[in-house]
Amino acid sequence: MENLTKKNDLSNYISEDNIVRNRELVSQLRGKVLTHEVFLHPILSEIENIYDIPLSTACSIHCDYRHAIVQVFTDALLAASLASHQLETLYKLPAGAKMIPRFLLAPNILDEFGLKVHNSSLVGSVNYAHYPLFEEVMNIFSENEQETSTISQELRAFLEHNYNNYANIIALLAVVELQVICFTPVLEKIIRKYSPLEQLNYYSVHGSSSDNNKSACDDEHEDALWDSLALIIDQIDINELIKITNTYLNLWNDFWFKQLSNLSFSKQIKFIA
Repeated sequence: MENLTKKNDLSNYISEDNIVRNRELVSQLRGKVLTHEVFLHPILSEIENIYDIPLSTACSIHCDYRHAIVQVFTDALLAASLASHQLETLYKLPAGAKMIPRFLLAPNILDEFGLKVHNSSLVGSVNYAHYPLFEEVMNIFSENEQETSTISQELRAFLEHNYNNYANIIALLAVVELQVICFTPVLEKIIRKYSPLEQLNYYSVHGSSSDNNKSACDDEHEDALWDSLALIIDQIDINELIKITNTYLNLWNDFWFKQLSNLSFSKQIKFIA
């Protein structure tokens, strides 16, 4: 939003005073999100001590992750873009305001679809879309795919339940981006020994833009989501939004404890053997 305001693109929609105040509210919400225990989850350190992960365990974890978020992430992004009509119908911002979050979300959507801007043109392929890239990883498991866990199903259902609420889905997607940055290295570590690098392109497009080893910008996508929320955060119950994001973070915390349990069990079986 900061780049937009420099060009006065928001002058017809929201006052500068509101922008400053709302950004501060968003900053407070983001701060609460970042202090959640999931971002200090023990799997983040334990994964470095777990070797020879059985293929069946790696498969189970990836099946869970695919169901929880990979299969529905673009659905959620598009739902957020559609729900932005609420800026005008529910939050009573001037006509055209819905285009601001749609503009801000566009790079994330294009990235997910496998498109990049190069020399003022869109280039890419659906084969580089993030969901198909994850399916390339899943091909490693061949016919060994497993049932998804209850916690994976709960995570997916919680996100889907909020598709029609602009504030909620925007905030939850921002949480997802933070989760992706933090935990993608865990997934990559789990599967690394089973596949050549060229089959793991999914991991090369996830992470922070500061990582020169990746072609990723999830931190920039996260910023765009928070900016989209800043348009109307002064009109919503911030405590309710904190409760919703905290519930989602708790589910992710439980999700990673489930995966750590799977890894620890596999490690124990190997030690006994």
